[in-house]
Amino acid sequence: MLGPMVRSSCFSFESAHNFFKELARKQNFKNLPLSLAKRHQFNLCCNFGDAAENPSSHPLFFSEKTFGVLKMVNAEVCLSLRERFNSCGLLPGIDLVNVYKVSWITLFGTKYAKSGVIAVDVAGDPALPVFGVILCIWSILDFVYFDVRLLHTQRFDHKYQAYCVRNVENYEDCTTICPYDSLVDSNVFHCKKDKHGNQYVPVKYYLCDIIEEHAEGRNPLH
Repeated sequence: MLGPMVRSSCFSFESAHNFFKELARKQNFKNLPLSLAKRHQFNLCCNFGDAAENPSSHPLFFSEKTFGVLKMVNAEVCLSLRERFNSCGLLPGIDLVNVYKVSWITLFGTKYAKSGVIAVDVAGDPALPVFGVILCIWSILDFVYFDVRLLHTQRFDHKYQAYCVRNVENYEDCTTICPYDSLVDSNVFHCKKDKHGNQYVPVKYYLCDIIEEHAEGRNPLH
């Protein structure tokens, strides 16, 4: 019912919880949750790093965007990219300047690189996530776009707790460009194959709530 046991490990959660277990021994027991919450907030505030408490120095924000190798593309590539953006309805009427091809990028602690799988859209009835394999990452006007090869999601497999997917046969329909801000989920997934050659995308948690809200245009991740 829960899929492979390796995906049910509690080690990382217990490690994070250890801070509260050690702290609880040093507190009185009058409204212990409030005391732990305050101490946790104080601990986070100490990580700001400067007297002015500048948010940009906080661990959550100081490295919100980290690039790998950046390569500026020529005018011919920009023109071809502009045509593809027009077909996808992205950045209408804006000249593409300062276009960089990125080897990898880390956004808010999540690293995106070539061959990673991301959830780019929602489709079908019932609604299922549309996954795409990252082919290329573009940095344009300080925005991030993913060039992806789409996968067709067939169903959710309860045995593996993963989505069963297959490659899209028509090449014209299998590639698209997706902006970072429109992702269904910010995580990076990976394709796995069983002994029969079927492809699966294991998920880290329940996606149905996010899928429903994304379809309604109110994704809480954005």
